Amino acid sequence: DLFTSEMCTDGLLGGWNVGTPGNRPKANPPDPSQDVAYKTADGSLAYRWPLLDLRLDDMVANGIHPLVMLGRVPWSLSANQSQQCTYGNAAPPANFSEWGEVVLRVCEHLLGRYGERAKTWRYRIWTEPNQVDSFTGTVEDYAKMYDFAAASIRRALGPGPAIGVANMCRFCAVSRQDWQ
Repeated sequence: DLFTSEMCTDGLLGGWNVGTPGNRPKANPPDPSQDVAYKTADGSLAYRWPLLDLRLDDMVANGIHPLVMLGRVPWSLSANQSQQCTYGNAAPPANFSEWGEVVLRVCEHLLGRYGERAKTWRYRIWTEPNQVDSFTGTVEDYAKMYDFAAASIRRALGPGPAIGVANMCRFCAVSRQDWQ
């Protein structure tokens, strides 16, 4: 896009429903093949780095700074795979330590692939968790996700990156009261 210097990377880690971008209704089943991180048969974490690279390389090559949005928990790390929203997985992670490990490995990969500039990007945890059709966890679940992710970002990238909370849906007709 002309005059664009930063773009949000919603869905960067996967957690999508089957379908093409813009057509992934929650009636579609989960699509774990698009998840960057996943659990193997023995329960260990594994990664599909080419998926992550494919989602960022063009942006970075064209001088655009990614706003790295870490949300949409990969399906096999989800607390409940049946909790879907219009965009994909709406559930928090089943294990917050594993979530932190995924964020750590993703940030280490970003640093290895894109160098020091990954330390200048902004990082955000989730998008619109106060919207019923976006996140099914509690405020406490979100706070734990944020804390584990922020600690992992700092561990991998140091104090440089700006780490922000999710953007909140101010005018959502279905905004949850417990987020007020």
